Amino acid sequence: MVRRFGKKNHVKVDPLSYNTILLGEPKIGKEQPISEPVLTSAGWKPMGEIQIGDLVYGRDGKTYPVTGVFPQGVKDVYEVTFEDGTSTRCGLKHLWTVQTAKQRSNMGKYNDYRYKVVTLEEILKDYKTPVNNINKKSKFNYKYSVPINLPIEFDNQNKLPLSPYALGLMLGNGGFTGDVYTFTNSENELFEELANEISSLNVKLHTRCFDNYKQASIVCETDKSNTFKEVIKKLGLNNRGSKEKFVPEIYIYSSIENRLALLSGIINTGHIARGNNICISIYSKHLANDISSLARSLGYIVKITEYNHTDENSTKKCSNEIEYSMSIYGDYEKLHLSTKHKNKLNKERSFEYSKIIRDIKLVGKEESQCIMVDNPDHTYITKDYIVTHNTTLIKEVCEELVGEDGYLFLEMGKESGADAIEGIIAEDVSDWDTFEDIKDDIIENRTTDYKDLKVVVIDTYDGFIELAEAESIRQSNKEYPDAKVKSIDAAWKGYQRGQKKALELMLDALWEFKEVGINFIVIGHVKPKEITDTVSGETYTTLTNDVEKVYFNGLKKKVHFLALAYFDRTISSEKTGKKDFKGNEVIKKTLKSQSRKIKFRDDAYVIDSGSRFAEIVPEIEFDSVEFIKALTDAIKAEQAKSNKSFDETKMEQDEEIKKRMKEIEVQQKIIKEEKELKENIETIQAFIVKNKTNKEVVTPILLILKKYGLTNLQEITDLNLSKEILKLTK
Repeated sequence: MVRRFGKKNHVKVDPLSYNTILLGEPKIGKEQPISEPVLTSAGWKPMGEIQIGDLVYGRDGKTYPVTGVFPQGVKDVYEVTFEDGTSTRCGLKHLWTVQTAKQRSNMGKYNDYRYKVVTLEEILKDYKTPVNNINKKSKFNYKYSVPINLPIEFDNQNKLPLSPYALGLMLGNGGFTGDVYTFTNSENELFEELANEISSLNVKLHTRCFDNYKQASIVCETDKSNTFKEVIKKLGLNNRGSKEKFVPEIYIYSSIENRLALLSGIINTGHIARGNNICISIYSKHLANDISSLARSLGYIVKITEYNHTDENSTKKCSNEIEYSMSIYGDYEKLHLSTKHKNKLNKERSFEYSKIIRDIKLVGKEESQCIMVDNPDHTYITKDYIVTHNTTLIKEVCEELVGEDGYLFLEMGKESGADAIEGIIAEDVSDWDTFEDIKDDIIENRTTDYKDLKVVVIDTYDGFIELAEAESIRQSNKEYPDAKVKSIDAAWKGYQRGQKKALELMLDALWEFKEVGINFIVIGHVKPKEITDTVSGETYTTLTNDVEKVYFNGLKKKVHFLALAYFDRTISSEKTGKKDFKGNEVIKKTLKSQSRKIKFRDDAYVIDSGSRFAEIVPEIEFDSVEFIKALTDAIKAEQAKSNKSFDETKMEQDEEIKKRMKEIEVQQKIIKEEKELKENIETIQAFIVKNKTNKEVVTPILLILKKYGLTNLQEITDLNLSKEILKLTK
């Protein structure tokens, strides 16, 4: 009997022929001493007091939850100092998001704003090199710089008693001593603005003119009490001389809008220096530190230089007179600057501000700790508003198996892991339309521009889902225009139909790649999950995927290898002999050892992993060579069950791939010709409509159609004929 259906399957021998998912814990490695401050939603907290669930600020100025806290024991501590004089402390394994000097120079030339992630240990090797040119002021060239934070979004809705802009002007050039407060400056514009800002406080300005400046006394407008003076007393600034001024804390941690107004007022009392930086000279160390904190929280670089004027050059303002000269650098567009300042500023800028690392030195040993932050770029803010910080393995696997031209990372949505990896072949995918454009271009030009492409890497599945959900919602609103929705739960009339549509979009797209011989690897994140055993009642923690079940299970059924990269940790617990406020024993936990591993199979079900290959090794070290070996060995073990050798099978499959590529080439040629034919006919049709009254240009086209026995353009099936007629439209 001859079977009409069914064919014998042969195991494919190329590891990248199989659909693969690699899940991973977000990178940790942020090793800092427990006394170093971290900026949280509750203010500055020592690293040692950070707990899971705390909200810490990231580089983007938003808060993100801490998802892991890992004691590191006593470690060597290094102090990292930057060009602006700020510094922070960390360990050798601490991760930094940095730019090199070459990348900084490429900003203006190539619009290249990429950063990469390296350890302090790596930075130490070459962060500064001696300068050979004796004419240069600096003795060293400095290689690395770190990014500046975006404005911090403090969650503070407190009502301010005085306009922040007015307070800024008064802190810069105001006088709070004596019976009458004063404001001194040379710009008429600032006097007008100050008068407007404080007019509701029952005061007005009485101005006197001098040779190079004006001075205004702030006096009551009526017989009522001086409300402005009462507000200043409430803020604690009354009778504070130039050496004693400060910024009230309520203003330092207010909204971005308020802080920008406050800084604008202060800056308008300073002057613009060469190099496009703003300079302010003050005599209060407290105020200098407050302005620094204020400006840095808004994403500015601040450098303070001290000058001792107590000698014969003293201005006699104070018996012990120290001038704090402040230079502020940054993007001034959002500040309210006076006309004088605006005219002096150079608005042309082709670079992004960053802070250059100037010095690194060992300063001792201290108990240290790492934290894991659920943040797109895994950064957080430490002392002086300094920004500190699974894709790499897959890049190495791809390059080993198919070379640079054989893979493409698609960075989905807000994911930015590839930005930190030198030499990776990647493309940013900000929305579904961009993804479709990339996919269509690859498929349409598969046998020409992308003839060597073997695998696309989806980085990450979480980001892919966000794009697909947005597209699902868009299509739902198009289908039901009278019942538009904003959430995926409500899309396609609910009951998870929106999610299922999003999953369908993703799977269809991935299988379109497979149709032209391009396979996929998906990178995803994991999260800890508490599980209670139904029999014993015991609770334990498992690592599982970080997306909804409908998405994970939908893809899981389609893959051959599901691997999980995780940290295998040994943590010891020691009694301290101390009691907490509840009277319980305080236990000190110390990380004794930590290694990164990849799990392919876990019979204890504490890790979400699995494989369709029976002989896959359960676990390996986190290493690209080991990863390739594990997949290859599992494939070889399965292939050995056939009656052919591995090499023989590989040769046959290589020939099948070549044959398939030729078939695809023929198919793509047909598709391109059909597309070109359609476009030509549309162009000709538009030309005829436009010139329908001009028989002189239309008749030659009709005669050609008649020559070939055709009555209309839609009957044309020959591309060359369409090209011949198209020439008549030129």
